[in-house]
Amino acid sequence: MVGTETETERRTAREEALCALQRICHEGAFANIVIDRAIEGAEFSDADAALFTNIVYGVLRHRGLLDYVLDNISTTPVDSLPPAIANILRIGAYQMLFMDRVPAHAAVNESVELAKKYGHAGTARLVNAVMRRVPADLSDVEFPDPSTDRSACLATRYSMPRWIVEQWETWFGAERTEQMCAASIEIAPQTVRCNVLKTDPDSLRSLLEEDGIEVGKRTGLPEEFEIVSRGSPQRMRAHQEGLMTVQDSASIAVSRLLDPQPGDTVIDLCAGPGGKTGHIAELMQNKGQVFAFDIHPHKVSLIEQTCNKLGIDIFRVRQADSALLTASDVPPTDRVLVDAPCSGMGTFRRRVDLKWRLEPGRIPELAKLQASLVRAGSRLLRPGGVLVYATCTFSPPENEDVINDVLRDVTDMRVDGSAFPALEKYKSGDGFYRILPGTDGMDGFFAARLVKGQQQA
Repeated sequence: MVGTETETERRTAREEALCALQRICHEGAFANIVIDRAIEGAEFSDADAALFTNIVYGVLRHRGLLDYVLDNISTTPVDSLPPAIANILRIGAYQMLFMDRVPAHAAVNESVELAKKYGHAGTARLVNAVMRRVPADLSDVEFPDPSTDRSACLATRYSMPRWIVEQWETWFGAERTEQMCAASIEIAPQTVRCNVLKTDPDSLRSLLEEDGIEVGKRTGLPEEFEIVSRGSPQRMRAHQEGLMTVQDSASIAVSRLLDPQPGDTVIDLCAGPGGKTGHIAELMQNKGQVFAFDIHPHKVSLIEQTCNKLGIDIFRVRQADSALLTASDVPPTDRVLVDAPCSGMGTFRRRVDLKWRLEPGRIPELAKLQASLVRAGSRLLRPGGVLVYATCTFSPPENEDVINDVLRDVTDMRVDGSAFPALEKYKSGDGFYRILPGTDGMDGFFAARLVKGQQQA
């Protein structure tokens, strides 16, 4: 357990960052939840909140590179150190290598003081010695030679588990893999979706600009905006009033592929926390029925909160194992969204801790689940109905292989390459939709649009 706070002592932003990293790296907590709760609970100034967030996300984003640097200047490997001391060194090295405004002496001194508090005199001396040997700049770091081990070089430079780099190279080749690795450590833009039930895109833009927020576009989707602000989007007036939802452009595109119409009956099979459920109902003008299913009770609650805030009343939320649903569980259905659980490789730049949690054996497990969900969705559709399968990954075993496997025995379903015009450029020759990291500043994603016809003889 990391140290405790007394009534007369308040943690600095760096100490809060240390405590957060302990919970994320060694207790399995999720980064976004830990960070949000820490900011809510700590009496941070805006500057301290920004410093805290920068350090936590930065250390997680570049952890592989930081460990490589530290292991090359320390006699004790980082993973062999007490967890708190390892994270103190990562925090210090991150500040020196990536935060130009932090003087080197300040990074060293703060690290040593934290080591005294969370270690002992010996670990404080170790931290002091190691920190004074951290390179002054990334250009001074000697990476593995790409001519002899390209995978090791990419894994180190872009802080990516080696097995992921090697898998991407197999799927997409060396050059594209490096582009994807680079994109996966970028800081993601903030994109939002206009709630057309309460406002329109032009009015939302005007409101945001009135509040001093810079507004731009990344796609041709009319309800999508990129916002540039130093503050949290969740604290903005437009968000609090339910006029917009924070959502990546690729996620917004998925509901457009489904193309729900007013009066339709639509099912969102894996709906938590409700972002796409809300978008579907907005596109339907709040007319028809949207059934939202999720297996997790806490996500059912989040779906309800999301839809209520957006002013939606056509949704029906149920906790269920969606893979087990049959046509008797729902009315005749026009459209089904299968936004399936996946490896999340397309979201590494946002979920910076995910790449360190993911294991190779998880992908085949997910593929089996994904195929069972598509089969369930196909059972719920009426003839002529549309099913969209979507993931926030680009792993072929979770995408193309899943759909092709299902279509071998579900013979009344076929791939339909029709799309909202703004998405046409992302369509491949086989009728699927793919975005790899680094494409138009979007998260990586895959989608397949299927139509149910008559069963073939």
